[in-house]
Amino acid sequence: HGVYQLAVLLTLLFAGPDMFGFPQAEIDQDSEHYTLIFNVFVFMQLFNQVAARKVHNELNIFGGLNRSWLFCIILFVETAVQVVIVQVGGTAFHCVPLSWQSWVASIAFGLGSWVVTYVLKLIPMRLFKASHKNA
Repeated sequence: HGVYQLAVLLTLLFAGPDMFGFPQAEIDQDSEHYTLIFNVFVFMQLFNQVAARKVHNELNIFGGLNRSWLFCIILFVETAVQVVIVQVGGTAFHCVPLSWQSWVASIAFGLGSWVVTYVLKLIPMRLFKASHKNA
């Protein structure tokens, strides 16, 4: 899972300007490029919070979510705070408002965390246990 996040963030860091048509910015300059990287990172964490609720290889990550009202409220507040930080945080958070395309990309990369989680849960654990015994 961490490999997915690292790959996405490094790809955005080095290829983001070409992928999204951002002008090249200096490292200490507020830009949509660096704001997108920050936003994608946060959304991958937010989506991972939902997936991380199920730790026993349960494939349905939404099971019991309707009974976790406190979790849902916290997730909603975290998402709302992220939107405010990015869209109106400005100088205080070194962010610039993102375009709708950048928001869609942020959410899509976040959803990718669910895909990676699902695929990883399909790998039988006995493969790891057997290789651990031989080591």
